[in-house]
Amino acid sequence: PKLLAKAAFDARAYARALMYCETDMRNHRSQQGIMTFEDAVMSFKDDKDSVMLLQKIHERMNNRDDVKGVAALRRDTSLAEEIVELEVSGNLDDAIICYERGLAEMPDSGSLHAGYIKCLRGLGQWESMLLHSVALSQTDAPMDSVSCSYKTQAAWRLRKWDELRDISSGPVADSIKDWEDSCEETTGRLLLLLHEKPGNPATS
Repeated sequence: PKLLAKAAFDARAYARALMYCETDMRNHRSQQGIMTFEDAVMSFKDDKDSVMLLQKIHERMNNRDDVKGVAALRRDTSLAEEIVELEVSGNLDDAIICYERGLAEMPDSGSLHAGYIKCLRGLGQWESMLLHSVALSQTDAPMDSVSCSYKTQAAWRLRKWDELRDISSGPVADSIKDWEDSCEETTGRLLLLLHEKPGNPATS
């Protein structure tokens, strides 16, 4: 069930992933001969990967109370777990600080860069989002297509049409898995077309 839970999570079938997690917990309790709920919870605490996956599932399902409840199971809090808690609670300023701490240690981490930029987006810091995305595209970090998407998202909101034109001259980023990011990039390209359409005052 644990592998099925991870596969369901990756497929964004969060309710099914939660069901598999709960099944895994029941199986573990039965196999270990655990009789009481308290003993089952104590045993589950030791499986850090399962605790983290369960917390991420509740985060994707927007179950804030459950995220906090799972957090209480952990013996130690990793940076990734701390970030999840902060993002779920809406403390994006503090989450950004955690991302910066992580990037100082792992500057080539694509997931940390993506999370950092999404926090900037959530706070409406479009200029900072654009600057970081541009800087990211000039490094060796394997995020060229993703940074292009983030540059597009920031540029159209800032109405920087010249920059958006340069960004949009490249191919659409096929590697973008996030539905929201894909829609944002498409929106930017469509707005650029409208802006450059003669006689259209809507985006001038």
